[in-house]
Amino acid sequence: MNMKLCYRLFLRRRSVYYAFDNTNKTFASLKTKNKAEAGRLLVAMNEASQQPAMNLSLARVYLRHSDPMVSVRTWQHVLDEIIQIKSGPTQTRWKTAAKDKAFDLIRHQVLIETQAEHLLKVLRAGTVSTDRRLYPNCYGRCHAECHKCNASASRHHAGRFTR
Repeated sequence: MNMKLCYRLFLRRRSVYYAFDNTNKTFASLKTKNKAEAGRLLVAMNEASQQPAMNLSLARVYLRHSDPMVSVRTWQHVLDEIIQIKSGPTQTRWKTAAKDKAFDLIRHQVLIETQAEHLLKVLRAGTVSTDRRLYPNCYGRCHAECHKCNASASRHHAGRFTR
């Protein structure tokens, strides 16, 4: 079976390798000058585009090799770690914030299984304090799937942000 590949490799300005998306006609840097490494990244990108159901499973396998705790680490663990690295009044504020009932929605959820929708539910269920704690830390995840979740999104967050 000969399937058309979604991505192709090219070298730009004789320095960095890029992947060209044949579907969207866009390109993205692979951030490497090594041809073999670029080739492996391109193969992975093409496999991911052909087998989207396998992506999460494969990601879990790779992540477990780099961090054995990745499949069991929850948001409660994250909150506990944040509290440990803070001190004084900031630590007190984080202890209070960690008790926020809005975090109960994700408190025992495994980090790598968290979707942007889960974080948005926390923001909707929470208060201004919840927004200020969670928003700066989840911006990247939310933004990828929810373009409404950005610094100027006062309508989306029901006007809870104040500048």
